[in-house]
Amino acid sequence: MKKILIIGCGRLGKNLAAKELAAGNQVIGVCRSSTSKEQLEKLGVMAISCDLDSNPDLNQLSLAKPNYLYYLLAPDSKNDKDNRMSQILNCIDNFNKLETVVLISTTGVYGDCAGEWVDEARVPKPLAARAKRRLDAEAKFNDWAKNNSLYSLILRVPGIYSADRLPLKRIIDKVAVLKPSDAPFSNRVHELDLVNILYLSMRAKLSQEILNVADEVPSTMSDYFLAIAKKFSLQTPPLISRREAEKQFSSEMMSYLSESRKIDNRKLKELLSYEYLYPDLNSGLNQCLEETEQKVNHRD
Repeated sequence: MKKILIIGCGRLGKNLAAKELAAGNQVIGVCRSSTSKEQLEKLGVMAISCDLDSNPDLNQLSLAKPNYLYYLLAPDSKNDKDNRMSQILNCIDNFNKLETVVLISTTGVYGDCAGEWVDEARVPKPLAARAKRRLDAEAKFNDWAKNNSLYSLILRVPGIYSADRLPLKRIIDKVAVLKPSDAPFSNRVHELDLVNILYLSMRAKLSQEILNVADEVPSTMSDYFLAIAKKFSLQTPPLISRREAEKQFSSEMMSYLSESRKIDNRKLKELLSYEYLYPDLNSGLNQCLEETEQKVNHRD
């Protein structure tokens, strides 16, 4: 039985915990809220709720002697550095049973690539502050793993979607989207694929590796919204030009629309021998629709 520690045990972490528990492993989940703690405990997770910014005392976890660490926690949002990462790594330096660690990062670290295909050899040039924090987190995580002689893997992940993550309300509320002809390339991955990839990554025994996680078919954010509307039989959202978008959208949304790249996942498929369950948006949305309909029928 493996002892698994998941730091940042939100929605993704809960699904990952369920998979590890099903494999017969013990799972320890660190979360922020008491609600998340209760949800994790119902799954059979040893849950610990604490403020990882002001009070990141994880010494109690060292008693459990976890062997494997998933770090799924996003950086804090104060500047271009991930101070949260530094504090937490200092707290778990005494986990003398750790063997393998896996970190979730973002494909946003590549910055704007003018729609080109991007593999892991590309030099990161993050533009947004959130991406700069992720790159700083990667560097700190890599140094720490190397100094502790751990197997380590960083997964650069684009937008995650699933039945519970779709922007259905935004579409129902008729929030405008950028005209497809003005929209840059973006990338995404179905949450079920990401959970499988995380699970395989923990067992791959790779060191100081970075893998891109996006599915097989890049598209645009506009394609994403329009495909969801069509799949769920919703009215097509209004389409606006980039000039109009600059007046209506938040600065954060415009920052997403200012970067264009197509993520190459060949290295991941080769090293993990992984075949995507949902290699494109259409297959993924079919699963989302089926799951949504099952939930509705169950309530009825």
